[in-house]
Amino acid sequence: MAPPRGSTQPARFLGWLLQRDGRRARARPSAQVALGCGSGRVGVRDDGRMTMDDLPMTRELVLDAALQGLTVDRVEVRRIRMAPTFAPGAHVHNGPVLGNPIEGAVLFQVESEAQIVLRPGEVFFEPAGRRISHFDALDGGAVFLCYFPLAPGQQPDIRLLDE
Repeated sequence: MAPPRGSTQPARFLGWLLQRDGRRARARPSAQVALGCGSGRVGVRDDGRMTMDDLPMTRELVLDAALQGLTVDRVEVRRIRMAPTFAPGAHVHNGPVLGNPIEGAVLFQVESEAQIVLRPGEVFFEPAGRRISHFDALDGGAVFLCYFPLAPGQQPDIRLLDE
């Protein structure tokens, strides 16, 4: 069986090379073919199985947010766009909010903790009920994704605070 056209792209080649089996992958007999990335070859075990650790990819923990026992029924994801220099003011959410900028940058501060500038590739966590002192778009504006873990029947809510 020949690899699909364009198989120099690792993701497409892996799709051809591997059969999914839950969280593990089973290598086809031709799995000894070099992937052309990383160290070269995917290690195939005697039983023909490999784990995610054997694949030519890395996984890096960038956020580990405690949700204080929240029973999560669903997660709502919103794309939010902010005009340049828009500063909504201090606010509080009724549940935790996690997110990441995908364009532009924002000045971020939880309560009186250190202010940081968030850019694409970085992540943030707004704990439920805690004052978000700054989430201000910088000169170029910002677009970010927000993830709202919600308990059964809960809707995400934001309350603006008097400064």
